[in-house]
Amino acid sequence: MLPEQFIKITEDLWSQYLSNVQSYLCAGKLSLNEGFVVLFPNILLITATKEHYLVELVGANKKFKGLTVKRHKEDSTSRYLHQFSRAEGEAMFNVGGGGSGFKFLCLAHMTDLDALESRFPAIKLFRSRLVLNKPEGYGCLFNFLPDFASTHIDNCVLVNRRESLFRAKHILSLIIVKKNIQKSEYRRYVENLFNNQQEITGVHVCSEKLETNMVMAGQLQNLYLFPGLRETTIGEFINTHPDVISKAFNTDKYIYEPYFPWLEGPNENQDHAINPDLLIQRADGYFDIVDLKTAALMKRKLTKGPRKRRRFIDYVNEGIAQLANYREYFTFDKNKEYARNKYNVELMDPNLILVVGNYDNFDPAEVDESARQLDKSITIVDYDTIIQSLISESISET
Repeated sequence: MLPEQFIKITEDLWSQYLSNVQSYLCAGKLSLNEGFVVLFPNILLITATKEHYLVELVGANKKFKGLTVKRHKEDSTSRYLHQFSRAEGEAMFNVGGGGSGFKFLCLAHMTDLDALESRFPAIKLFRSRLVLNKPEGYGCLFNFLPDFASTHIDNCVLVNRRESLFRAKHILSLIIVKKNIQKSEYRRYVENLFNNQQEITGVHVCSEKLETNMVMAGQLQNLYLFPGLRETTIGEFINTHPDVISKAFNTDKYIYEPYFPWLEGPNENQDHAINPDLLIQRADGYFDIVDLKTAALMKRKLTKGPRKRRRFIDYVNEGIAQLANYREYFTFDKNKEYARNKYNVELMDPNLILVVGNYDNFDPAEVDESARQLDKSITIVDYDTIIQSLISESISET
């Protein structure tokens, strides 16, 4: 099946199904246990590998407002699931044929899962756990046989390992099919998933008080720990999940990707506009500037050099330079007037916040040493710190 045909069929089927689920909930045709809520996806991530199409639903919203299609290319299905560039070792499952499925499971290589819960809170949501107890290498948990046709992974978390590094992939719904599947066969397969379930699929059903933030955290980690995923997809998720922003940056108001044309600026400036990722309002009513980079998974460290010459790698410095350019925009009167009239925002001595890196490459001491050369308005934050801000309420209540 051609990619465009596959995307169109997939988007139509899932959009209609999830719209129906929301209608049934509103009409009282679906019952939930007291204190539980349904959270809907808002991103439809469609990936093409050499042999397969993968369809993953991402997000955790209380209302279904449609699906934003994001496309991705990956070298192999194993790399998509394993989350590391190399996968050497035995698989837990050899998947062949069509129609197989995995549901409500935590699958992992040999490790202490309880010790990983603080970093990957989604693990707490799954008490049914299968652990591959073999120390010889840490390959992808799934191996796809030559006769593989289709499978569906529903509400599972995959804990992957490469030596001392870990990833947890929190899957709401993932369909994997062979690329040469016929349109009628694929449509029938997906419709059977919808019709043959004892319960609804493609949504989170969780405790509103204790689990919603854990679900949201797991979904965000699924994206920023995704090798090669575009910054725009991470930004789309953060924008459509306001709790992430409000808890991470302690704000009640933000503006996502505002567009500011240069109406006034330095004589040598040839740029047409700035387009910051986020403006967040602080307690005094003025706004700070946030730039969202990636978790820099391919970087071993965000810093380089010995302590006396400690400095950031180029990837981080690019983000800092971009923030400085954004700040300069607001030093000119015509630009400030445009911001007030268009977005009702004012900036005075804005803080500049760069979100970059993750637990594996963000060493707080080395980051502080590298930041000695920066002015005090610049803050570097990693994505795992945002996760901890997001789940702090859930931890305190448990």
